[in-house]
Amino acid sequence: MKTWGVGLAVLLSACTINGKSYGPGSSNSAKSTDASTASSNGGGGGGEAKKPYSSNDGLAAYPTAPADPWLAVQGDQPKRWPEDAASHWKVRSEAHDCSAKADHCLQKDAWFFVRDSDVERYMPTTAGWSVFDHEGKSAQAWNGRGVRPGPTGFTAFRTVPATKANIKVGTAVIALPRDAGKLGSENDSYNASWTYGFVEEVDLDGGFFTIKNKQDSFKLWGARVIVLQYKPGGKVEPVNGFSRNNMAVKASDVYLPE
Repeated sequence: MKTWGVGLAVLLSACTINGKSYGPGSSNSAKSTDASTASSNGGGGGGEAKKPYSSNDGLAAYPTAPADPWLAVQGDQPKRWPEDAASHWKVRSEAHDCSAKADHCLQKDAWFFVRDSDVERYMPTTAGWSVFDHEGKSAQAWNGRGVRPGPTGFTAFRTVPATKANIKVGTAVIALPRDAGKLGSENDSYNASWTYGFVEEVDLDGGFFTIKNKQDSFKLWGARVIVLQYKPGGKVEPVNGFSRNNMAVKASDVYLPE
């Protein structure tokens, strides 16, 4: 009985596993406990806390300048998103200054879509932006409304923010209505009521312009000039008198809200 008690004491006092000692006289037990505690508190072995979860994790960052219009073109066709990316597309919703300096928070591959029936009538009409999916149709962000035409019967436009150099009478534009407030997120931009039409009058110094057959005036800080056009079955082509090398704009040249 005495022998059994001594053996038990020895067993409890020290144990060696894979070359490491565990027990009251070993530091490995404490390390294991500390690591488990850190893990349960959301930290790693280095004691660093995990980054708080955000619903915008993994999404493209907000733009810091107007995008090059040709970034959304592959060869002579609009760039298409892979099926998985287009099917699970989500627009950012956290607050941001989505002025023209930030390209109105459009996706870098964004195109504006307008129904052909409206384009052919040369009448001002509602437009919405989206990206092309793997089948060449406009994708739909699952957390936004947006304007989504059918698989055919539409014209897609690539745009840049308005500047004193690129907007004039007769220019085809897509713009926010005069009473629209400042865009505060990509979701705001995606769901906005954009208007497609042709400039009738423009006050470059006053910051306003009008669209043909539309009574309301528009603000230049909410205007985007059309530079590329695409129709299903055709090719991407420059329009509005632009060429490949003269359509990009600088953030320093755009109009900003007062």
